[in-house]
Amino acid sequence: YIGRLSVEKGVAVLIQALALLQREGFRPLPHVSLIGDGPERRSLGAQVDDHGVSDLISFAGQLDRRSLNARLTEVDFCVQPSLTEGYSKAYLDAFAHGLPVLCSEAGAALRVIGGRGERGWLVPPGDVRALAEQLRRVLSEPQDWDALRRSCREFVETRTLEVWTRQIGQRCAEQWGLRVIEGKLVS
Repeated sequence: YIGRLSVEKGVAVLIQALALLQREGFRPLPHVSLIGDGPERRSLGAQVDDHGVSDLISFAGQLDRRSLNARLTEVDFCVQPSLTEGYSKAYLDAFAHGLPVLCSEAGAALRVIGGRGERGWLVPPGDVRALAEQLRRVLSEPQDWDALRRSCREFVETRTLEVWTRQIGQRCAEQWGLRVIEGKLVS
C-alpha cells in the first residue's frame, strides 16, 4: 500500500481482509508493507494487533522518492483499497515499477486499472470479503505477470509531462491553425 494513512484510504479494510484470509487458513499469506503516514497510523497499528496480523503487516512510514523506488522494486503488486479516490498518484507510482494494482472501484480506478484487468484488479469499495477473495485469487491462481507488468509500464509511459506537453501543444496548434516545431508553436 502506498498513501496517506487516513480513514478514506480504506487501509482498515485491507487489515480486515488479511485477518479474514488468516482465519480461513489461506496460504500463502502475503506480507503487506504500508508505505505512508497520516492521522490513522496509531489506530491502524492497534487494528493490526487486535486482528492478530502483526506478522503480516509492517508500517514503512513516509518514504522519500529514492526509498520509495527501492521499496517498489521489492514487491509483487500494490493494493489501494480506497473508499473514495480521484486519480491516484499511487497507481502511477506502482505502474512505473511494473506493478499491477488491486484497488477499489472508486473515482478513476476503472479507467486507470482497466475493466478487464489490464493493469490489475478491482473490488467494490469497503467490501472486506471481496478484497479478501481477490487477494486469494491473485496469490493462488495463475497470472500472466509479464503481460500485466508490461501493460502497467506502457500505460504510465503515456502519462508523462513530456507526453502531455506534446499533446497539449498539438491540440493548441490544431485549434489556432499553427504548427509545432521543436516543441514551439509557430505560424
